[in-house]
Amino acid sequence: MSHTLRKVGMRVIQHKEKGAVLITVSICLFLLLGIVALAIDGGLAYNERRSTQGAADHAALAAAWAACNAKGEAAAVQAGREAAAKNGYDDSDPDIEVNVRRLGGSQAKYEAVIRSTNETEFGAVIGQDDMSVASRAVADCLRKVWGGGYALFALGDQPCTNMELDFTGGGITVDGGVHSNGDLRLNGNNGNPSTINGLVTHVGTQTSNGVNITGGGPDQSDPVADPFELDFADFTPAANAGNPNFYQFGVLDNGALAPHENASGELVDSGIYYASSEIKNLDVKPAPGVRATFVSPGPIKLNPSSEVHYYHPSGVAVFSNHQLPPTCDNKAIQWTGAAEFTGLIYAPNGEIKFSMSEGATAMGALVGYNLDISGSKYSIKWTDVTGGGPEFQLEFEE
Repeated sequence: MSHTLRKVGMRVIQHKEKGAVLITVSICLFLLLGIVALAIDGGLAYNERRSTQGAADHAALAAAWAACNAKGEAAAVQAGREAAAKNGYDDSDPDIEVNVRRLGGSQAKYEAVIRSTNETEFGAVIGQDDMSVASRAVADCLRKVWGGGYALFALGDQPCTNMELDFTGGGITVDGGVHSNGDLRLNGNNGNPSTINGLVTHVGTQTSNGVNITGGGPDQSDPVADPFELDFADFTPAANAGNPNFYQFGVLDNGALAPHENASGELVDSGIYYASSEIKNLDVKPAPGVRATFVSPGPIKLNPSSEVHYYHPSGVAVFSNHQLPPTCDNKAIQWTGAAEFTGLIYAPNGEIKFSMSEGATAMGALVGYNLDISGSKYSIKWTDVTGGGPEFQLEFEE
C-alpha cells in the first residue's frame, strides 16, 4: 500500500516540473521575440533615420539657398518643404511632419526638422505598435567675398626680403584687409601717414609706425589659406586651345607686343597674353575699353606708367608663377610707378615689388608669397572686380 502511494507522489512531482518548464520556455520565447522585434524594428528605424537625415539636409540647404538669392522667408520655407517632399517626406502625409524655419543671427540660416512615424513590424508583440524617428539639420548661406576682402596678402612664411609683407611710404591709402602669414612691417611717414581702412593681421612679428589703421589691429592671427588658390594650368596654352583671344609668346617685350598696338602705341586687342619664358620691360597703355591679362611661369616686369585692366574672368590682371629664388635679385612681379590697375596682381610663389604713381588708384588686390609695397600718395582699393553675380557658399552649421 505504501509503495503505491510513493509512486502517485512521484507522478505529482513530475507534473509540477513539466509545468514549470513550460512556463520558463514561454517566458524565454516571449523575451526572444522581444529581442527579435527590437532588432528588426531597430534596424528599420536606423534606416529611416538615415533617410530623414538626408531629407533634412536637403531641406535646410534648399531654404538657405533660396534666402541667399533674396527669395524671402516664406519662399525659403517653401523651398525647404519642397526639397523634403522630393526626398520622400511630404508633410501632407499624416505620418510625416516637416518643419522649416529661419534661425536668428543670419538672414539665410535655416533649420529643417523631419519626423516620421511608421508602424512596427514586430513591436506589437511587446506592445509597441509604432515608432517615430526625427532628424534635424541647420544650414547657412554666406556670400563669398572675392579674395576674402584682402587688398594686400603675403602668403609666405620664409622671407625673401627682411619681411614677408613690407609696407613703406607716406600718404598711401589701402581700403581692404591686410594680412601676412609671416612677419609684417608697416613703416609709414609720421608727417604724411598712410591709412589702412581694414583689419590688419599677421602670423609672425610686426612693427608699425606712421600708419593709421581704422579697421583694427595689427592682430596676431593663425595662418590663413590663399584666398584665391588659382591653378596656373588654367592660364596655359593647353587650357586655352582654340581661344582666339589667347596670345602666346616666348619672351614678351615691347617688340613682341607691337602687333597688338595701334600707331599711338595703345594696346587694342583684349585677351590673355602668355609668355612661356618671361615678360620684361613692358609698356602697357590700353586703348579705351581694352582689357588684358598678362601671364608667365617666369618673372614679369612692367615699366612705370603701365596700366592693366584684367581680362580673365577670375579677375586676374597679372599672374607670375615664378618660384622664389635663393636670393631676391629676380622678383616674380616687379612693377614700380604703375599708372593704375584693375583686378588681381598674383604671384603665389614669388615676391611682388610694387609702387604706383602719385594720385593713381588701383582697384583690386595684390597677393604674393612676399609683398614689397612702397611709394607715396596713391590708393589701393579692394574691389570685387569679377563683374558677375554674387557668389555664395552653403555650409552646415550643425
